[in-house]
Amino acid sequence: MFRHWLGVLLVAIGIAFTVFYLQSVFRWWYEDDTIHYDYVARIENPIGIFTDPRILRGFSKTFVPMQALSFWIDVRLFGFNPMLAHVHSVSSLLVTLVMLYAVLLRWTESRVTAMGGALLWLLLPSTVAVHQFIATRHYVEGLFFGLAACYFTQELCSEGRKRSIPLLLLIGLFSIVAMLFKEIYMAVMTTFLLGLGIGRRSWPLAILSVVMALCYAVYRVWMVGMDITYDMPFVGVGEYLRFLLILPYTFSASSGGYLIYLGIGALTVALVKRFGLAGIKGVLLVLLVVGAALVSLYPVTYAVLLSYATPGTWYRAPFIVNTILVICGVYALARILPTRSRIAVLVVAALIIFHGTHRTRQHWNGRMARAEAEGRFYLENPDKLLYSEEDAYWFIVGVHRMYDVPREHYINKQYRIGDHARSMVATYATIWRYLDGHFMQDDELYRAIQQPNMRQPLLKSLRQ
Repeated sequence: MFRHWLGVLLVAIGIAFTVFYLQSVFRWWYEDDTIHYDYVARIENPIGIFTDPRILRGFSKTFVPMQALSFWIDVRLFGFNPMLAHVHSVSSLLVTLVMLYAVLLRWTESRVTAMGGALLWLLLPSTVAVHQFIATRHYVEGLFFGLAACYFTQELCSEGRKRSIPLLLLIGLFSIVAMLFKEIYMAVMTTFLLGLGIGRRSWPLAILSVVMALCYAVYRVWMVGMDITYDMPFVGVGEYLRFLLILPYTFSASSGGYLIYLGIGALTVALVKRFGLAGIKGVLLVLLVVGAALVSLYPVTYAVLLSYATPGTWYRAPFIVNTILVICGVYALARILPTRSRIAVLVVAALIIFHGTHRTRQHWNGRMARAEAEGRFYLENPDKLLYSEEDAYWFIVGVHRMYDVPREHYINKQYRIGDHARSMVATYATIWRYLDGHFMQDDELYRAIQQPNMRQPLLKSLRQ
């Protein structure tokens, strides 16, 4: 009876956290959401997402067909309804939370420890950031399938299961779906399965990982080509080392993350001392998997370095690394400390992290409120020229397309200088911008945009 109530309690806490604390289901669209949903609404046959390179390349520069399918399902079931899209995100987070609990329970053999670890993961600023942003829902949904594959690897590697074809097929299926949600899961899952297969001498598992990696590479090249470029510079060795040094900060969105990293390191040393060669093999496997994740993150290192102090959209980058560290830290905790000590450690870690959790919530409250205000103002005032100050300039472009606004009546702050901006202001008496919680006319900004090559007056207006 206790085990069933513990699962119910976990889900109840997850609902309370997402619906009432984060208020996820009451959000509107944000940044990439609008442009993605407008695009998938135009896809008639979802099979084309997986078979037509033109469709997938039009959706994203990266190889994420399952993300496109997830959004396509939203549009077909709910239309352009942000609340129901967020309900979908909450549901995805909850089932992933339960799957994480199941994996931790199988590896730690302790319900209380598994539940504590799952809740710790839920509090992570990177988890909160990924959950708040519909456009990064595929990180969570991909994690669910990756965890499901991990769950069955334990059974496959147990006695009497080493040649189980059905289990191999399940592991392969779940791993492939995870990879199609997000490219980083390809590196993480194949490295994990290959390392585990070699370490446990489960050669079918090792062969499966190699076959999946090769098939994925061929399929990816066919669908999106060889391009893996991002709209940002690649960093040098020194900057990449700095990126590694700031990763602990992202664990808690504060310097407390360094204390947690030290704790995980101490548990790792204790694990090796207690279990010897078996402990060393486990640590090496974790290092390989984390290394694979970090290599995958290299193209976005520059963006993380610029924004790591703020738990915003780029906290999606360390999401997988932080998840892996939670799993491994909780596993080591269960092997080293007695139950009461584990609970104490988990409570202390949660207290350290919660400050960052609250910071993350506040940041997203402000950013999403502004985006919603601009989007709704644009839709409700077709006769007014909007000055959009959203960093993601494509957000208001997506709003315009999603809701079939007859006439374009916005200027992005990124494109406020030039012939197009001047031609836009010429057809309106003034321009409106969001400031201090409400919209106001800004005649000085309006006049500044009208002037060719007059950057200084414009910048002065923007600072006021």
